[in-house]
Amino acid sequence: MTTSQPLAFVDAADDDSHVRPFVENSPHVLSLRDQFMVPPDDERLRIVQADGARFMRDGAETFDVLLLDGYDAFGLPRALSTQSFFDHCARRLGADGVLVMNVHAQKAREACILERIRRSFGGVVLPVYDSERSNCIAFACHGSALRTLRLGPLQRPQGLDSEVWSSLQGDLARVLGAWREEFA
Repeated sequence: MTTSQPLAFVDAADDDSHVRPFVENSPHVLSLRDQFMVPPDDERLRIVQADGARFMRDGAETFDVLLLDGYDAFGLPRALSTQSFFDHCARRLGADGVLVMNVHAQKAREACILERIRRSFGGVVLPVYDSERSNCIAFACHGSALRTLRLGPLQRPQGLDSEVWSSLQGDLARVLGAWREEFA
């Protein structure tokens, strides 16, 4: 069975000594690297051609952030939506880490995927929908960190271009609104 399973694994350590592997199963997608201005591999970034589900199952390294966007031409591959896959994600995520997954909003399958994430991460998942409810970004972490966040006013991070910050305002407001609806 061949599936395209692009995954991103980010270790956001304070120092820059850790390589951040990004996993992509499709050689075709990898051949488009320059077109999408993906920088070359260096001491901080490494693109790996591998099966994402196997990468999660077989590895031992933990990550601070797991970014999952595993769609191919046929949708989300089954291997990236099983209970065991999310259990492996939970095992590979550091204690203070967060999983962020793109979940196409197809009612029956979306509900099943969100429930599996909940089971793997102790019952807490924050689904954030686009304005048409056709797409969902799911956030999950160990413990109660999502529930116990203390939110203040949004502030532009130092060094972030003000135009980029402005373009993010609507999306950030949607995340905050979803959090308030789910946990406040």
